[in-house]
Amino acid sequence: MRAWALLIAYVVALVVACASAGQGDSQTMKPRWLAAIVYKQFRPAGMWAVQKAYCIVGRESTWNPRAISQTGDYGLFQINYSAHHHSFDWGRILEPHYNTYVAWRLSNRGRNWQPWAGGSYSC
Repeated sequence: MRAWALLIAYVVALVVACASAGQGDSQTMKPRWLAAIVYKQFRPAGMWAVQKAYCIVGRESTWNPRAISQTGDYGLFQINYSAHHHSFDWGRILEPHYNTYVAWRLSNRGRNWQPWAGGSYSC
């Protein structure tokens, strides 16, 4: 009976360890296919722009392309509807490629990150 209790305790500890190993900083949890989309769009501006874009996406949407905030921000880069509703195709804003393209445009091709300056994070 004691051997079974030890085996169960070991299995529970193993499951907890495996589950917690996958819960890291959002910067390390980016899906490769989404990271590739961001990389391809921002790479012409340099690796600094790519890293900045990765940081913003990690903080704004935690790499969820379908993220919608309570304040009307949409997609990976959390593009604000009320600020940009006349400028872009809002039927496509949750598409990762299009949302990244919009962020590229808003950031002046990866050179001006002012639209994301209000976040409570440092990148």
